[in-house]
Amino acid sequence: MAGAGGDDAGSAHCRSPSRRYSVKGATRQPSDGEAAVSASPPFAFTRARIPQGFPLYKTDASAYYSSMPRCIRKGRASFLPSMQAARVSTNLIFTTPQRALKPSMLDLDKGHLTEEVRHFREQLRRYIDKEVRPQAQQWDEDGLVPDATYRTMGELGFLGLAIPEAFGGSDLDACGTVVFGEELGRSGSGGFAASMSDHADMAAPVIVRAGTEDQKKRFLPDIAAGRRRLGFAVTEPSGGSDLTRMKASAVRQGEHWILNGQKTFITGALSADMFVTIVRTDPGSKGANGFSVFVIERGGPGFSTGRKFEKTGWRAADMSEIFFEDLAVPDANMLGEEGKGFHLLMQGLERERLSFSAQCIGMMERTMELTLDFVKNRAAYGRTLWDLQSIRHELAGYAGELSAAKLLVYHAAAKKNRGESVRLETSMLKAQLPQLLKRMADGCTQMHGATGYMHGTEIERIFRDARPFSLGGGAAAVMLDEVAKLL
Repeated sequence: MAGAGGDDAGSAHCRSPSRRYSVKGATRQPSDGEAAVSASPPFAFTRARIPQGFPLYKTDASAYYSSMPRCIRKGRASFLPSMQAARVSTNLIFTTPQRALKPSMLDLDKGHLTEEVRHFREQLRRYIDKEVRPQAQQWDEDGLVPDATYRTMGELGFLGLAIPEAFGGSDLDACGTVVFGEELGRSGSGGFAASMSDHADMAAPVIVRAGTEDQKKRFLPDIAAGRRRLGFAVTEPSGGSDLTRMKASAVRQGEHWILNGQKTFITGALSADMFVTIVRTDPGSKGANGFSVFVIERGGPGFSTGRKFEKTGWRAADMSEIFFEDLAVPDANMLGEEGKGFHLLMQGLERERLSFSAQCIGMMERTMELTLDFVKNRAAYGRTLWDLQSIRHELAGYAGELSAAKLLVYHAAAKKNRGESVRLETSMLKAQLPQLLKRMADGCTQMHGATGYMHGTEIERIFRDARPFSLGGGAAAVMLDEVAKLL
């Protein structure tokens, strides 16, 4: 879905051809043969703002299904009962109030997003509020996001935002990336966000950019549908941010490449079904030259994983190391040109940094929601914490910084949709937003007192999950150096 400039002079809107959708008859009583749905259906897609508890009715599953936008309408109408039956009951130590679907603190949607992307956000937010957040603590304990969640999100159309419609995706623009990242961050689970963004918004776009028609047909439909989990295996023990130090290699033997080497700190290493990875295929080359990108599939002689890493945060995202020992990979699984793999991955850096930044925005918004709710209800000194000027001023400062950061994220998305480089903007964002998130998470945890440090509270999980954002996708110091080069 291509983007274009805004209609008004000076606007920074994310514009692309929009589609209109609605659910009719929301206010009438059900007729014979119709079933009433109590409150708002879990994932009802409607443009109208329905008050909490207001009944919605549907004539049949096919009408309900057809009312969804095309970017969501990828699965069967029968997925609703199966999702409700698959819900997992968890016993959390602490819970937070369940609120009706509402705009985020700084609502830029109407001025910056197309109708299609706004509907994508509404549907994704409703799903995360009802099906992800209640299970996030259990996933942290398990160290894994279940396969069923991938399949459900795939059926709902959430995992194909970077994939063309011809291969089962929705082909959303840079604003879609921002919305996807924000809502993942708002889940309050960095592990869930990392798992889904690696699958849908970091590894999958490499196949979209460089894959042949045959490769796209083989891989993309299953990725979009969530039937196969996709990982991004790049980092090695010899180098993280400096990818030119990678030592994993491949040698051609007939119609196969024989891979040897090791990858480490790989999200989904123990659970993904296939990986986008990069190895050196020209041993005589130096620097960024001589690397090639492959899609490798789990299993088979020569593929193995190491121990599961126990992390401080992002615990819902399994992480480990991967070993290649004479692993035979078909030549048909090479993405793009031989020896041009490094440059292929560099083409996705802007999107990757934009996604990371949007996740930070979403997690900060969730942090503010939790903290405002807490301080306005927590009794202290005959009043509430909110009545203390120092508390109000600190949160007001966070709100201003968050608003400014969010505007830059949306500006970068609009600029990218116009086909312009956003290397400077995304480097700035990747350098600064994780730092702001860490500072806000620390300050808001402090406002929660001892409760905020108790395992099982959402704010405690955010405090832990905020830390890795300044590590993955380029360390903060590397990003600042990148910004300096572009000044």
